[in-house]
Amino acid sequence: MLNSYIDGSIVRAHQHSCGAKGADAQAIGKSRGRNTSKINLVVDSYGLPIDFEITGGEVHDCKTAPLLIDRLPVAQAVVADKGYDSDALREQIRTKGAIPVIPKKRNSTATIQHRMKQAGNCSAHP
Repeated sequence: MLNSYIDGSIVRAHQHSCGAKGADAQAIGKSRGRNTSKINLVVDSYGLPIDFEITGGEVHDCKTAPLLIDRLPVAQAVVADKGYDSDALREQIRTKGAIPVIPKKRNSTATIQHRMKQAGNCSAHP
């Protein structure tokens, strides 16, 4: 079993890229006054792409991550950065049978007491 890694990257779109007539969604959003798109990508332990989702640049990482995790193959762990800090996302990864490896944000309100108990260090402060 391999690990899966998930992250997003913002790509700036040309100033004339949006606004064309048509009913199809273009995945181009406004971010800080510019037209941007975000590529959310999942790769395996070798860096090979597994799946991706393209959204507007203003869409937060945690909004598209559940879709990507649903489509993931079996993995030992899912590794992500602080942008994916969500208890619901961690629980979804656990239900897929993988270990979530996502650091907590500095301003996170959830405690990490359960992790310290798992490590055998119950005397540490949260």
